[in-house]
Amino acid sequence: GAPPYAGADVGAVLARLRLRAPGRAEHRAALEELLVALEADAPAEPVLPCMSARAAAFDKAADVLVYDVLSSRVRRHLEDYAHLPVWDAPAEPSGGAGFEMPTFSAYPQACVTAVGEYLLMLPQQFEPLLGAGPSSPVGAPASSGGDVDDTRLASEWVARVAGGAAATATEAALAIEVANDAGAAQLAADLEYLSNVVAALGVAVPPAMRTLLQGATASASEVRSACDGGDARAAAAVLKMRRRALEKAEAAEKGAASQA
Repeated sequence: GAPPYAGADVGAVLARLRLRAPGRAEHRAALEELLVALEADAPAEPVLPCMSARAAAFDKAADVLVYDVLSSRVRRHLEDYAHLPVWDAPAEPSGGAGFEMPTFSAYPQACVTAVGEYLLMLPQQFEPLLGAGPSSPVGAPASSGGDVDDTRLASEWVARVAGGAAATATEAALAIEVANDAGAAQLAADLEYLSNVVAALGVAVPPAMRTLLQGATASASEVRSACDGGDARAAAAVLKMRRRALEKAEAAEKGAASQA
């Protein structure tokens, strides 16, 4: 049988080593020489039959660990998102008889902008990890094969983390129980901001996030038609949260009328 390292993509292996051992140039150089020598002098039979499986298991575990670390900040910022009081907060009181307080468009909440800013900074954070200098930002044309591998690896990780962040935000929004008109407007502002960030990083916006945004943007009476043809789970969730808000408001009005 072929040795476990025969036909391996040495460039990909080296790129991973650079990511996991930044700043250790002498160690990387020694490992590069060793890998090249092993590939050039590969024996006909594997020296260690279990080495390939164990190396693959280690690579998978390291991959999971890196992703978990890169995504932990996103999860931390959004862990209480579904339970924020803004979704069902009472309407602002008017300024008095005959005077209407001005209304303003909702802005993304701090927890959401923190996620967006973190995602937008990811490409710059990969530069020192991959050995890119300030004059060669991630995404710029590379001058050598190694630089191409590094840039591709960085782009893959940025896309993966951004896609995971979009999925995390979508799941958090799906867990919202009640959203009145003001809460829906806030949800729309949050989702629109995150959608723009994800799209700017070259990642497709999840269909469920798009459907939630459409339902949150629409008026309560038009939610069903706005979500028509979208993600079924997201459509059901936004319909439920808007309907519960209406039911809660109607119950409050009946209670107030009975006490009058």
